[in-house]
Amino acid sequence: MRQRRLGNSGLHVSVIGLGCWGMSHAYGPAEERESLATLEKALDLGINFLDTADVYGHGHNERLIARVLKTRRPEAVVATKFGFVGEEHGAVGVCGRPDYVRTACEGSLKRLGIDVIDLYYLPRRDPGVPIEETVGAMQRNRSLIDRLNRLSRTCGHSPAQLALAWLLARDPSIVPIPGMKRRPYLTENAAAADLRLRPETLAALDALGEGVAGERHNAQNLRFVEK
Repeated sequence: MRQRRLGNSGLHVSVIGLGCWGMSHAYGPAEERESLATLEKALDLGINFLDTADVYGHGHNERLIARVLKTRRPEAVVATKFGFVGEEHGAVGVCGRPDYVRTACEGSLKRLGIDVIDLYYLPRRDPGVPIEETVGAMQRNRSLIDRLNRLSRTCGHSPAQLALAWLLARDPSIVPIPGMKRRPYLTENAAAADLRLRPETLAALDALGEGVAGERHNAQNLRFVEK
């Protein structure tokens, strides 16, 4: 798996990372044995960038990853987040007080079973983000998905592979971290790292991206997105 330098951090990570949230909460139920096998398979494939957070499953996600890090810590670059307070899908706020940062960091280190967190970050809150209701966004986006599926069949790659390869081609600083909790999807997405899309395919994907309607998140979550 190819690697990229992650921003100005000096860290070099796989061009595709692994978002681990779904192994503890969200996107339907997860099976712990398969989640662990997926983490192991990711490292086998050279996907070394593991993204988690203390709030994922109220600490379960970090404890889950710890079971793999116990024997494979040198192979992994671990990123975790702190600062979310409240319920994952309820009343959520952000806390960045120095005393809370220390407490949260110590908690994450303990759950992960490691001495150093490679990348530790706080979500940014921007209460001034304008939120607009988009009428018919779902219908418009469904038509884009239909076009993506047709392009996928023409190219011989899955829609997910096209999306990831498109992201990687847009800028050398981009490192997507798709959420995956099953090995078949992991293998499929990992293959996108080696795709070299033709210019006309990239142009078609650019056009699809420009046509997306609606906001990326719901009104509540948009408060935590820095634009």
